[in-house]
Amino acid sequence: IRPTDSVTFSSLLKSCIRARDFRLGKLVHARLVEFEIEPDSVLYNSLISLYSKSGDLARAEDVFGTMGRFSKRDVVSWSAMMACFANNGREIDAIKLFVGFLELGLVPNEYCYTAVIRACSNSEFVSVGRVILGFLMKTGHFESDVCVGCSLIDMFVK
Repeated sequence: IRPTDSVTFSSLLKSCIRARDFRLGKLVHARLVEFEIEPDSVLYNSLISLYSKSGDLARAEDVFGTMGRFSKRDVVSWSAMMACFANNGREIDAIKLFVGFLELGLVPNEYCYTAVIRACSNSEFVSVGRVILGFLMKTGHFESDVCVGCSLIDMFVK
């Protein structure tokens, strides 16, 4: 069987991620390149998740960069990349990405906020977290999402 569409490859990658079999996930990525599959945003997001969770930030950044060239980035892509940076000790990059996201006029969702707040949990960046809290209170997102609220509590407790 030879998978020929991005939906199949995305499902395969998600299975590899769930099983934490990153080596197999990277082989799946190699096959999709070999078969010249045109990734959609869902497949790109799966690739970012694969490389983020395997700790291969350079590859995650490459995938995110490629998406930008093809204008396939969505709020999920941005959030995944912010989380990738925040979870791997590159808090400042997550914050810069969030600022870039806002500068493009895009509207953050709860995953976006949760990722950038996680980056602000580092004591160096709590002041940035306070600015984000002010923004959240102004827009009303603070009150409407439990995950965002929990992330804020975590940030201030650390």
